Amino acid sequence: MSYIIGLFVTSKYLKGFCALWAGWIYFSSSVVITRFQFADAFSKVTGLRHAVAMRIWEGAWWITDRAYHVIVFGILSLALLNAFTYFKKRPLLICPLVFLFAALDEYHQSVVNFPAAHFYDVFIDSIGILVALWIFIRVQIKQDSLAASTL
Repeated sequence: MSYIIGLFVTSKYLKGFCALWAGWIYFSSSVVITRFQFADAFSKVTGLRHAVAMRIWEGAWWITDRAYHVIVFGILSLALLNAFTYFKKRPLLICPLVFLFAALDEYHQSVVNFPAAHFYDVFIDSIGILVALWIFIRVQIKQDSLAASTL
């Protein structure tokens, strides 16, 4: 099983994944879905009345949106850290690069859908970047200590 996973987690495939994931972030910030439309779709899927679905979505929207930002930019950061040896050796350099992408994405969103663009989303994206960096460094420390203990 690990051999099969190893085939797809090569640097070549991760570079392609980085490009696709950045494309997904760009696309998802271009799509304009109102809360009303989301609640309508949610009510159709769950069978709840529209008013109930709207109330659930109003309560869950804030945390869902923030979690989405942290997760997608964390995945992008981890993929970049693992795809390029340059970043493996200098992991802190991933921060300004992905931060710049986050800022440009928010700018793009302000052009496409101004009411949905928020400057503070860039800082929430930065939390995802920092979490990914923390995970990457912790894994590197663990791998280094395992390698040192086998010598």
